[in-house]
Amino acid sequence: MAVNDQSGASFNPNLSPSRAVLLGHLVAGLPVIAIVGIVFLTSYALKGPVWSVAGLLLGVIPAWFWWLLTVPLWRDWARRQGADEARTQYLGQWTGLVWLKGSLFEKTEIKLRKKT
Repeated sequence: MAVNDQSGASFNPNLSPSRAVLLGHLVAGLPVIAIVGIVFLTSYALKGPVWSVAGLLLGVIPAWFWWLLTVPLWRDWARRQGADEARTQYLGQWTGLVWLKGSLFEKTEIKLRKKT
């Protein structure tokens, strides 16, 4: 049963960290793989196998930006839905969704400002 918190946002105290991480992989991780794959296949189809390596490397750039934007949104959503933050972070690290807390790569996440 979902209830509203003080800000009026929906709060589901039943969201497990494992379900939150699974949804994080679908929203953040799967598009990253798709973006890299599409750029790789496009460069292979247009320029051949030699250029596909460059396409693979170039595909990482938009995929990284997707990850930078979606992971903080996912973290905020999971927290608002009642998922335990520490357990969600641990499972996210263990499954490769997020980086270690405090690492250089984790610090690249684009944090959005809270609305006042």
